[in-house]
Amino acid sequence: MEAAKLTIFAPWLVPFLIAGALLLLINGFRRARGHREPPFIAPKFPIFGHLIGFTQRRFDYYYDLYKSSRHEIYTLSFPGMPGGKVYVLNSPKLLPHAQRVPHKISLAHVDAIYTAKIAGLSDSAGKTFAEYSHVGESKPTYLAEGLSNAYSATKPGPLLNRATKVAVETLEISLRKLDQNETNSVEFNAWVRNEIAVSITQSAWGPQNPYQDPEICRAFWEFQENVPGVMFFPFSKYTCARPYAAREKVTEAFIKFYANGGNDTASPWVQGATNVSNRWKITDLDKARLDIANSHGIIANATPTGFWTMYHIFSDQAVLQEVRATMEPLLTTTEIDGNINYILDVCQIREIPLMKSILYEVLRCYANGVGTRMVVEDTVLADRHLLKKGSFLFISNQSCHLDQSSWGPTAHQFNARRFVESKTPRNAFVGWGGGQSMCPGRFLAQNQILSFCAMMALRFEARPRGGSWVHPGTDTRNTTINVHPPKREVLVDITPREGRRLGSWRFSC
Repeated sequence: MEAAKLTIFAPWLVPFLIAGALLLLINGFRRARGHREPPFIAPKFPIFGHLIGFTQRRFDYYYDLYKSSRHEIYTLSFPGMPGGKVYVLNSPKLLPHAQRVPHKISLAHVDAIYTAKIAGLSDSAGKTFAEYSHVGESKPTYLAEGLSNAYSATKPGPLLNRATKVAVETLEISLRKLDQNETNSVEFNAWVRNEIAVSITQSAWGPQNPYQDPEICRAFWEFQENVPGVMFFPFSKYTCARPYAAREKVTEAFIKFYANGGNDTASPWVQGATNVSNRWKITDLDKARLDIANSHGIIANATPTGFWTMYHIFSDQAVLQEVRATMEPLLTTTEIDGNINYILDVCQIREIPLMKSILYEVLRCYANGVGTRMVVEDTVLADRHLLKKGSFLFISNQSCHLDQSSWGPTAHQFNARRFVESKTPRNAFVGWGGGQSMCPGRFLAQNQILSFCAMMALRFEARPRGGSWVHPGTDTRNTTINVHPPKREVLVDITPREGRRLGSWRFSC
């Protein structure tokens, strides 16, 4: 009889239970939100409104809210996040206040969480990775040692020069093939992406670089384009089966890399990272998995940055001609017994103001993700905004990069000469991160991308197959990267320039 009553009355209870649960969630969030916290922007729909908005607009959603509210920092309710909320920082003026307290507003905590998920680390390696130095402590940690190694191996100097030469010499092998044909028809993004990925990984992992195998490259991109699913879907081995399997395929390739002694001929950065892992007793399997996270770090944002830099050089004839003119002084031409030899000084290219300006403008216009930090203790920003321990802070690149008070009325337009014509506004450019979280590989990425663009501009023409350049839009679906690739294909014909088809190319640094 009791069972029968339950069956009869259960349908009547369901709406009341749902309503009660929603009220508890709403009231719980209101109680959790302190009066000194950043202004709260209410969602259009209770509880899940901001989550829906983010799903539809991705990182653009945060900028949409900033444009409509003009809050330098605001609070959003976000189910599933610690405390059910996130803070979003939009103001270049407020940014330094967050950067000055890296032990309170921490990137390291975020790196540990995301690296373990991206790589699929074992529990023991994940635990090692998640050990931090707390405020006032100086104990060594795996993460700190790894970052120190990365910064020292890729800073300007002989090691960076050597890595740059390896990368451009790898590119030269591919460009030499283009010289052999009157016309090379390619999908521009796919071609640039592959060339940068292979060359930059060659400079890292050396002669036994797993990405020399096209199958491993394809597996990496299968995984890379679906990273959010592998990281966050429940039972991702089954719910995100293909990218999960692709990650395992790349892992196997790196296991072979270590088994065959590939580390012995790798770059000082990779050798140093291996030494750090050995000191912390990281297994070969977890080393291989960490190399997937490292691959994500050095490839995922560099490749779209390379595409957009190349696109904006070749799609504007005035810019292309100016690039060629600025590159000529770095090119030495000699002729011996009828053989023409070109020597390009690739390590000076990033110092050419126009080249640096184009690359930085690409990052300003296309690096529109967020910088994620974890608040590890209650912190007051600028004496007015309380950030609660355990919450996440998102730093909106887009709000900083499109801020008209910093960049002027043309903030929404691409200007190749912007960083030549005017001084970079203080704290408004976060293309490489900021404070103590600057990207350690930024110098290698600049050298490699700009060398590639210079080699292409000096030697080839690239013309759109439809006759005119049409901006392909940006694909913002992958929320684990900051620089987003084009949304549509860009079909081009690459042809050797008159007078530059013959000859051998070498590189000084």
